[in-house]
Amino acid sequence: MKRLTLLLCVVLSGLTQADEFERQHGSHAHGVAQLDLVLDGQTLELQLSSPAVNLVGFEHPARAAKDRQKVAQVVATLKQGDAMLRLPEAAQCVLDRAEVDASLLDDPEPGHDHDHDHDGDGDGDGGQAHGGHADLDVAYRFHCASPDKLDTIGVELLRQFPGLESLRVQMITPSSQRGLTLSADNSEIEL
Repeated sequence: MKRLTLLLCVVLSGLTQADEFERQHGSHAHGVAQLDLVLDGQTLELQLSSPAVNLVGFEHPARAAKDRQKVAQVVATLKQGDAMLRLPEAAQCVLDRAEVDASLLDDPEPGHDHDHDHDGDGDGDGGQAHGGHADLDVAYRFHCASPDKLDTIGVELLRQFPGLESLRVQMITPSSQRGLTLSADNSEIEL
């Protein structure tokens, strides 16, 4: 158990560093998202990171009422973790937590025009580090009474959000560590 916990820390640390590198260096592919999955004992944790455009259809700050409504609708949908992820009934998994971080879609200064150049470099981004590329991050945690019966996970995200074309999955379970890519036609994770 200590060995698995140490392995999880090392892998997740590497994933966090890779995510930070991608954010700083502009690696951001529309239509593609990342799902990290860890099964440790009776706890199943999943972390989704996606360009906002895949889920809400835009990446700019949600200033207009229709944009704010769209973000609120998507956040509400994503918080339904047990609808976004189909888990076998036999595993007896219960959603403990569903958190959505859509802060990059919020306008830091409502009513302020961000279409002009604040930093003088001519790009009109006002010096924003993310360069207009907003992401949505979602964290799910399930408690599974019978984790040994958790053999597959159906990923409904790909059907629910047509802008999401593929999902890169990295997973760590007690028996393996591997990655795979899902699509709308192939949306099931085999554990």
